[in-house]
Amino acid sequence: YLELGCGKGSFTCASAQVMLANVTYEIVASLTEKIGALPCVASVSFDDTPAHFTGTNALLSILYSKDGADPGVKADMRSVREIIAPYDHYISGNVLSDYTQQLASEMGSVLLIDEFSLVYDAGELTEAERETVGYRN
Repeated sequence: YLELGCGKGSFTCASAQVMLANVTYEIVASLTEKIGALPCVASVSFDDTPAHFTGTNALLSILYSKDGADPGVKADMRSVREIIAPYDHYISGNVLSDYTQQLASEMGSVLLIDEFSLVYDAGELTEAERETVGYRN
C-alpha cells in the first residue's frame, strides 16, 4: 500500500502486480503502454531488468491514483484483465480484495451444493445430515 497526502488527510492507493508468461519484451512494452493510459493508473513499473523481465516472463507493478473502492479503479482493473487476457497471466494485489472475497463466498456455496448432491445421489444421508440441510420427505 502507498499512503498519499490529499490535503484533507491520506488514503491508501490500490496496487496490483501482473505476472505474464510466455511473452516477448516487445509485447510487454506494448501492454505497459496500454495499461499506463488507463484513467486511474498512476504508474506501471516495467523495464528490462531481471526484477521485471527474465526469459519469457514479465512482472508489471501497477499503482492506481485512488483506493481500491473507487469505481474508476475497478473499471481500470477490468480493463487490465481484458488487455492481458490473450496471455498466460496471474494478478495479485490489494485491488482484488473485493473480487477475492466474492469468489470465496460463491465457492463455499458451490461446494456445499455439490457435496450435498453427491451425498444425496448416493442415498447416504443420515438423519442428522437431513436435518442440517433441511431435507424433508
